[in-house]
Amino acid sequence: MKYLKLLISFAILTYIFIEFNVDIKKFSTISFSNLIILIAIGVCCILLNALRIFYIFKNQNFEIKYLNCLKINMIGSLFDSTLPTSNGGDIVRISYYINFFKTNKTKIASISFIDRLFGFFTFFILIIFSGIYLNFNNPTIDLIFRIVSFLTAFFLLFFLFVGSKRISNYLSKFNWIHKLRIIPIMQVINNIRNSPKNLLILFLITLLNHLLIFYSLFIIIKIFNDIMNVDYYSLILSTSIGMISSVLGVAGGFGIGTLSFIEMYNLLLKIDHIPEIVIFFQIYQLFIKLFGLPVFLYSKN
Repeated sequence: MKYLKLLISFAILTYIFIEFNVDIKKFSTISFSNLIILIAIGVCCILLNALRIFYIFKNQNFEIKYLNCLKINMIGSLFDSTLPTSNGGDIVRISYYINFFKTNKTKIASISFIDRLFGFFTFFILIIFSGIYLNFNNPTIDLIFRIVSFLTAFFLLFFLFVGSKRISNYLSKFNWIHKLRIIPIMQVINNIRNSPKNLLILFLITLLNHLLIFYSLFIIIKIFNDIMNVDYYSLILSTSIGMISSVLGVAGGFGIGTLSFIEMYNLLLKIDHIPEIVIFFQIYQLFIKLFGLPVFLYSKN
């Protein structure tokens, strides 16, 4: 299956290069100063992602230092960029956290899931607000908007229902529920939802991370376009959809996610060199994730 995904990704990238006539020579126009700025933004995103899961562990009364979260997250990001799925590093990251705490695997896996969920949920919120502001009369955007609105409502109801202490106490009476390990998951969600302060902190950390991603794309767009007239709400909407669709890619998010990223930009942004912008952005994301390599090698010594 993993080789099939890689073949599909390779086929899609080949199609993109041929169909959109991708000019790789454009990459040579990127200045050293812009690269430094992009790397600095990428490092900030790494720090923020580690900070988010650190706060979640803190909320769940797990004792861990921020630097340990940073190290394990960087190792997970490394495998995100190498395994044949755009979020395959989650499994590696969870295994490292389980090895670190040596306790309650279900709770640790739930924390990692909630950490990922915050990233998606914040993108959903940004899609909804930018979509409302833009009010596009486009059937594709309208369909995406409806799907995202449904998923947002579903996630909110999921948190309310699964995080309910009353429901958790009732279900704990049944032995088969304990065999499914549902109660520890409900306890994790209950701790999160009952701490409005932590919820706000987690949302703000994630929002700042996403805004930095938008800014990095803004810089890349500016590199490839001498004259630029980008609507920021359109950039937020299309980038959020593109980032979510990257889950459909393989290592580093390449594949179907790349194609959907390009289609969204073609639909919403009036700029040139869109395929080059998207491919360079994904290469840039891949490069940032490779910062986890020395951390991984050091941890093996």
